[in-house]
Amino acid sequence: MKILKKSYYNNPWNIVDFVKSLTLLIWVIKNLSGEYNVEFTCIMASVNFVRGLTSFKVIHGTRYYICLIFRALDDFKYFLIIFFYSTFCFGVLFYIAFEVDEATFNNLWIEPFKVTFANSSYDAKEFGIKYLGLLIANIINVIIMLNVLISILGDSYDQFQIEKVIVDIKARTEQVLE
Repeated sequence: MKILKKSYYNNPWNIVDFVKSLTLLIWVIKNLSGEYNVEFTCIMASVNFVRGLTSFKVIHGTRYYICLIFRALDDFKYFLIIFFYSTFCFGVLFYIAFEVDEATFNNLWIEPFKVTFANSSYDAKEFGIKYLGLLIANIINVIIMLNVLISILGDSYDQFQIEKVIVDIKARTEQVLE
């Protein structure tokens, strides 16, 4: 940081390192003062785990998989936007169809998200708009979106296989520079 000054922050992993150090310092100070916060502890642990995951790039046998994980995360970020949007839209539709009293986070997001994993409290006992809504939500969010995700990850893997040697050398170089 001292030598590179502002350009130090051009590398996103340096920002993660800074955030990791800062959250760890704040967490230690809070714990010493008797303030324990579960949410902050989870944030601190998550940042440390993410940074720890990248340390596996040093090991030849795990470097490939870590690079593949980050490639896959990068490739399906736009998929997540569409998935979140469709889940929220179904939440609004279920809110209307099931005549829910209140538009809460649970009603607009949690319950429609549970529909995707067949764990919802929504129940359609007879064929009608509620049943069709649940059916369409399952077809779109489970069958179609899951297949799209598999296709994205398959393409990502294929592209990664083509660039395997280049990615390996690049990952080693980045690790040395870091």
